[in-house]
Amino acid sequence: MPATSRERVRSIDPFIWIVAGLTLLARTLAWAAGLHVDLSPIGPTANQHAWQLLDLNLLRHDLLSASGSLIMQPPLYNLAVGTLLHLPAHLQASAAGIGLLACSLVISLATYSTMTLLGIARGLALAVTVVLVVADPASLLFSSSLFYAAPAAALATATAWAAVRLFERPSGSRAGLFGAIAATLALTNTSYQPVMVLVVFVVVAAVLRASLRQIVVGLALPALLLVAWSSAMWVETGAPTTSTWLGMNLAHVTTGAAPRPLVRQLVADGTLSRTALVPAFSSLRAYRIRPVTSGPAAQAQVTRSDGQPNLNNPGYETASAHSLHDDLAFIVTEPAHYLHTVGMGLRIWAIPGDQYYLFTNHQELKGYVAAYDHLIDLQVVRDPYLPLVILDHQPTPLDQMAWTEVVLSALAIIGAPIVALVERRRRPRLSWALLLTWALLAQAFLVSSLTEYGENNRFRFETGTLRITLSVVVVATLVDRLRGGSSSRATRLDSLGWASVDEVPAARGN
Repeated sequence: MPATSRERVRSIDPFIWIVAGLTLLARTLAWAAGLHVDLSPIGPTANQHAWQLLDLNLLRHDLLSASGSLIMQPPLYNLAVGTLLHLPAHLQASAAGIGLLACSLVISLATYSTMTLLGIARGLALAVTVVLVVADPASLLFSSSLFYAAPAAALATATAWAAVRLFERPSGSRAGLFGAIAATLALTNTSYQPVMVLVVFVVVAAVLRASLRQIVVGLALPALLLVAWSSAMWVETGAPTTSTWLGMNLAHVTTGAAPRPLVRQLVADGTLSRTALVPAFSSLRAYRIRPVTSGPAAQAQVTRSDGQPNLNNPGYETASAHSLHDDLAFIVTEPAHYLHTVGMGLRIWAIPGDQYYLFTNHQELKGYVAAYDHLIDLQVVRDPYLPLVILDHQPTPLDQMAWTEVVLSALAIIGAPIVALVERRRRPRLSWALLLTWALLAQAFLVSSLTEYGENNRFRFETGTLRITLSVVVVATLVDRLRGGSSSRATRLDSLGWASVDEVPAARGN
């Protein structure tokens, strides 16, 4: 090994190896306990395909065309699943396991690294990462299921890490890495729309204007990809978004969560259309909408080969538009009912991720999960049937909330912007790094709370590491202020390059 390579290895924070090793150990112990990779979303049983929305036969035989014809999801998740399906059957579980393990490693390593970049002591960053990320049973469960939660969490965490790293020491290569990860996130998960990411790119370039040329060059290719996909969606659907489901999603917290007699009365008096009586994501026949039967196979199907409705049929654009009209009318007419449902959704945000309803039948880690939820998440009562209660739109009792999650969310969502304001004059780039990380968390929190209901604990998991990181920074900043502003963390921040200047020239090297 060349001397330069040895020096690079030696320069790596040794705690990184500890985080990686413990992540591998946790996954190995879970596997030994019987928690293996769940491939049921691409298995032979049709009723398990709920989370694989594109027809499996199309992914097997028409992958590129089908993924390029999506109007209800960005393309990359389906491309990944389709690639998996092209492997021999006996290799699929191993390949999926390796991919999900990689997601776990990215989540834990990026969480630890982001905290240290933000001036948190390595020992504290290690302890927080191990206890709240590596040891979290939700991490083990989500990283054992072929589902987009673990990839979304890994990409969101990595995006925040790359953004903080770019603001710490601006350069073209760091801008390129940040842009590539952020674009991958937007083309994988509908919670992060390409237009929003493009706005972030513009803000980053404006803030780091002293390095404008390098930043623009680094962000050019990711931005071009996002513009191309958004333009294709605009031509296809009339909007530059990667999903046409806003109205049907919002129905979960409006007409879908309201008492049936109330909805029927609002339909009878003309406030709502008959669409409001149809459960979200029903068949097009239930919506009384004629399906589109021409065009690419991924769109022309009325039902998939497994008998489930093809939610990628353009007819759902009409269904969603009708639903959105009813949703907005319901919010205006019955704001109290809507706010009540949003409030219950916020409670579900505070339910441990390991109680996501897909995990109801997972008993492999039962004792460990119960102990963690009681001792770490501070959940007083753990109801194994809580997922069913959530889906039945029943209130979540306060004693079933995880109070650790409540405190972390409050610290991050409320405290992080205050810390960013405090740092604005002394360390302006640090302030912007905190704001961008906070924006990733805040928009997910708002979108899930205002337009979703039963899955909010899954949405919280996808951005949970951002919440943890920002919470630790808020507490560390508060401790610094109580000590009079002089601390070892301030020294670490200055040594990392968070200089007290408005503009910083591009860094030498990477």
